[in-house]
Amino acid sequence: MIEWIKPKRGGRAGSAAYIAISVTSAGKSAKKRTNQLVIRFGPDASKALRLIAGDRVVIGLDQVSKQVCFKRTTDNSGYKLTGKSGSSLTVQACMELPMLAVQSIDVSDVQVEGTHVAMRCPDIFKPSAETSRRAS
Repeated sequence: MIEWIKPKRGGRAGSAAYIAISVTSAGKSAKKRTNQLVIRFGPDASKALRLIAGDRVVIGLDQVSKQVCFKRTTDNSGYKLTGKSGSSLTVQACMELPMLAVQSIDVSDVQVEGTHVAMRCPDIFKPSAETSRRAS
C-alpha cells in the first residue's frame, strides 16, 4: 500500500516534529563531500528549551548512549541557530559522521542535563543501509 505524503504549507502546520535530526551529504564535489548534521527545533521545542535565533551552540555526539547533545556558548565558537524566533530554528554542522539518516525526536526523548541538552536518537547511529531498510 502506498502512503502518499502531501506537503504542508504555511504557519505551524508544517512543523509537526518536536525536534528533527538528519545527517545529509554536504558539498558539491566528491572530493570535498562531508556529512552534515542538521537539527531542526520545532516551535514548541524552541520555546521549551528557550532557544532564539542567533544563539550559538556546540554539538556533541555520544556513540555509547546514542545521544546527540548540544549546549549554548557565550562566545562565537559555536554553530549559529537560524530561523525566526517563535518558529522553527535550525542548526547545521559539518562533522565526520559515517551515517546518513533522519529521525524525529519526541519530547520524551529530550533530557535537560544541567549544562547541556541530550536527545536520544538511536537511528542516527545505525549504518546507512540498516536505516534505509527500516524506512522502506
